Amino acid sequence: MDKATQKSQVLSFIRRHQVAIVSTVSPENKPEAATMGISEKDNLELIFQTPNTTRKYRNLKNNPNVAVTFGWDLNEFITVQYEGIVYELQEDEINEYRQIHITKNPISKPYAYLPTHKYFKIIPKWIRYWDIKKNKIFELTF
Repeated sequence: MDKATQKSQVLSFIRRHQVAIVSTVSPENKPEAATMGISEKDNLELIFQTPNTTRKYRNLKNNPNVAVTFGWDLNEFITVQYEGIVYELQEDEINEYRQIHITKNPISKPYAYLPTHKYFKIIPKWIRYWDIKKNKIFELTF
């Protein structure tokens, strides 16, 4: 399977999920994870929002490395592990990403424009797709 087909398969899987586990690293170098509403762009960037009062926000400002996990349905038994670098979105790009996120996760709309809620994008560095039932596994590096 070529890389474009693999990316398409990963994107298709991620699109079916509105939530994922986002893991960050605390200033004390301890792992912290949270279930988050998440959305995506066609280039496999991920998008989420969080209040600037959370542990996650503090962690992201201190260390931009994140890991994200999709998939925990034992009937389907497919998972995507995703590692990347997070960037806080700035005014020149926030509207595009905010709209993508609200469209996929309309429950986030009441928080979308609060000044305390910050938007982030994650640029992928490594992704592993694993269909456990079919024993199909591949990795993508960026």
